[in-house]
Amino acid sequence: MSDVGRAVIEMPESEDSLRGEAQRSRSGLDRISIAVLIFDCDLVLRQINRCALEGIGAHLEHAIGRSLHAILADRYDSETCASLVAHFERTLRTGVAYRQREWSLGKKKKDPEDRFIDWEIQQLQRPDGSPDGVLLSATDVTNQVLVRRELEQVSKRYQAFADGLPQLAYTVQPDGGLDYVNRLWRSYTGLDLERTRGSGWRAAIHPDDLPPTDAGWDRARAIGCPFELEQRIRAFDGAYRWHLTRCWPVRGENGDIVQWIGTCTDIHHKRAHEEAIRQANSELQQFAYVASHDLQEPLRMVTGYLSLLQRRCSASLDEAAKEYVGFAFDGATRMQKLILHLLDFARVGQGSL
Repeated sequence: MSDVGRAVIEMPESEDSLRGEAQRSRSGLDRISIAVLIFDCDLVLRQINRCALEGIGAHLEHAIGRSLHAILADRYDSETCASLVAHFERTLRTGVAYRQREWSLGKKKKDPEDRFIDWEIQQLQRPDGSPDGVLLSATDVTNQVLVRRELEQVSKRYQAFADGLPQLAYTVQPDGGLDYVNRLWRSYTGLDLERTRGSGWRAAIHPDDLPPTDAGWDRARAIGCPFELEQRIRAFDGAYRWHLTRCWPVRGENGDIVQWIGTCTDIHHKRAHEEAIRQANSELQQFAYVASHDLQEPLRMVTGYLSLLQRRCSASLDEAAKEYVGFAFDGATRMQKLILHLLDFARVGQGSL
């Protein structure tokens, strides 16, 4: 028997004692912070405390002396009444307590207010152990139920939003354990939440990328800052694709981190394009380096013969021929500058400038 049940004191036999003890019993029940109703062996309401009147309904004060079925009929349909009465009768007969969690009072006929209670029925016993009635205790849990339902709705909206993202998304508890992954993560990696939960996500990360991932994550958790890095994540078919992973903390009212939210954006094509550009630049720089060296030798030959022609044959050249030789020198000089610029470009690409 619960503490509430023990609070119901056995009644003495004299009429005066009965009245006095009843008054003391009622006073004791009124000090209990949960709703209490006491029914006799015929399931007729005999006592009700103040908490029950204030929490469940003041109209119950006029229900003393009425049967359980009659009281329930004011609030519930016949099927619900029959089911509830059966539970009371079973507890009265067997002594086995019965409990209901988050029972909706919204099923009642006259009061549309949606409220919830946790309630329990227990058998009351006489000194000889025989049944002496049933005690009903109830606690109003409306606020807890409504808050939980609101949180569930918020969670559903968040999950619907996360499932619509074109990115892998996840949440992490303050202790570092992953506790949610979105639909795209599950379909891309082939890992459901149970296999990803905690540190199970590590199975999807390329082994070479785990050390920098661990280092970045440890640093972010240590100082409470966002972090990002590029890493390869394995798809369900075993292929790895590059992703940009970002993770940032969510803080509560007191500033403590209550959650981490992360996304992984596919950048595989971007990385491939960047690699293709790097390769093309490397090939271009190599070509420029080779070309600049290969062009210098014939250019030196051209300028050398022009110089020789100018020194040895200057006297026999007319003014027009001398002008032509000057044009050739100017062209060779410009060509030499272009080759030097090309060589500088190749050296910049090779990091030697």
